[in-house]
Amino acid sequence: MYPVKRRLLLTFLLFAANAGTAASRQVDLDSWLSRDLMPYVSQQLTTQPRFRNELLRFVVMTDENPQSESNKLALVLRDRLQNSLADVPGIRIAWQPEQSALGTVNGNIDCTKDDVHYYIGIELTEDRSGSLNVEVRALDIEDKTWVSGFSRSWHGPLSTPQRRLLRQAETDLSFRGQRGAPYEESQTDLLAAHLAHDLGCTLLRQTAAEYVVNAADTEANTDPKNGVSGMIEL
Repeated sequence: MYPVKRRLLLTFLLFAANAGTAASRQVDLDSWLSRDLMPYVSQQLTTQPRFRNELLRFVVMTDENPQSESNKLALVLRDRLQNSLADVPGIRIAWQPEQSALGTVNGNIDCTKDDVHYYIGIELTEDRSGSLNVEVRALDIEDKTWVSGFSRSWHGPLSTPQRRLLRQAETDLSFRGQRGAPYEESQTDLLAAHLAHDLGCTLLRQTAAEYVVNAADTEANTDPKNGVSGMIEL
């Protein structure tokens, strides 16, 4: 029996050593974000046909619902992921109030960026041991269903700076102007840009048609000073 017990003991020690090595080699949150999550999301969004030419919005979620109030760590992760995809061909990211320049194309208002079809949601949950679980999924807003096969997650300990960010409450500025994230008194310029974008898109939707302009008389039709009758398309 002694040799058997010895073999069992050696097996247990090898298993413990391998487990310890695996734990020590666990990928930290920053490395997972840059080496795993970013390439994965980019690949999914550019190769899955359902995302082609569809408008996306990156949000922080709690209990599978977008949140206007979150924490600093979640928003930092969300922003890093979103920024890494901003210039990728084929990926369309929704206009946001704090980024008024994204609401224009060649000086014209881009109203197509208001019709979001998918949420790319990132959700953070902390377990009893203090480790964090990060999950990223895509939600089809129209169907109200999670996109099958689109999921990435990470679980592990946080560094001291990361834990500090997790404890810091912060408003998601992409919700700026909504009830949960109102503009401050010092942000009248952002409020004006937001209103200008909304009003401009509303007017364009109401006036998108062909208009016929008739001159008052024949002379007006031929006089360049008075203009020429014709058709104006908006």
